[in-house]
This record gives sequence, C-alpha cells and structure tokens, in this order.
Amino acid sequence: MSALHNSKSDFTDWLKAQGLFTTDDDFMPREWYGKYLSDIIHVRCSVELESGKLQLVHAEAISCTQPEGAKEKYVIECSDQRKIHASIVILAMGNFDPMPPVLAGKDFLKWQHYFANPWSEEFKLRVNPDGDGLIIGSGLTMVD
Repeated sequence: MSALHNSKSDFTDWLKAQGLFTTDDDFMPREWYGKYLSDIIHVRCSVELESGKLQLVHAEAISCTQPEGAKEKYVIECSDQRKIHASIVILAMGNFDPMPPVLAGKDFLKWQHYFANPWSEEFKLRVNPDGDGLIIGSGLTMVD
C-alpha cells in the first residue's frame, strides 16, 4: 500500500522505522497511513514547501473561481478570509459519514446505542471497549 509507485515496501519500511510494524498480514489503521502520507509530503517535498511552491492549507474552501482572462489561474476563497491563487487545484474531500443501513424500519436511528459515525467523538466517549457490539458494513468502516 505504498504511496510511491517505484517502492512497493515504502509504507512497510515507514511502519518499521516508527516501531509500528508487526507482520505483513496485519491491518494498519487509516490514522497511521495518514501520518505516513504527511511524512512523505514533509520529507520529499521540503524544498517545495520551503520555497512556497507547495502550500498545505488547513481551512475550509468557500469558493473556487477562475477569473475571466486569468489563463489557468484559480482563486480559492477560504473561511478564514484568505484568498489563495493557484495554477492547479486538488479537491481532497476526505471521507463522508457512512450512510445508514437500508432496512425496513428506521427506529434504530434514534437508539442510544446506535452510532452512525464510528469516527465521532461521541462514539469514542460512549462505546464500551470491553462490551459486545454489532458492526453493520462491508467496506473500510467495517475493517476499521
């Protein structure tokens, strides 16, 4: 699951260097993959980051426009009032909350033990790690 096309073991090598790797068959949490990607950006793109050619912006984009006559330039307006000018825009949307299961009855949606979003703070605070649970899903949410 390497992020680098020419180094198939890069993620595994990174895990080993962090002391997180156990075996090839282990499932690694998304959080670790996110840290791995962050490290790749900061290490391999350090020159671009330092020169300002690459910017990592943590803000909500309110709009993205291409002003008339501005050939391949975009203006991104951010929630913090910043305006960023770019020649390339990448939309990193993240993960959306899971959809509720398609079942005839919807009463379970109001049940105190139903958690629609397994990544929410409410889930972390209220779930009993030693209790029984039912996981409905077959995608990455189920694996996580």
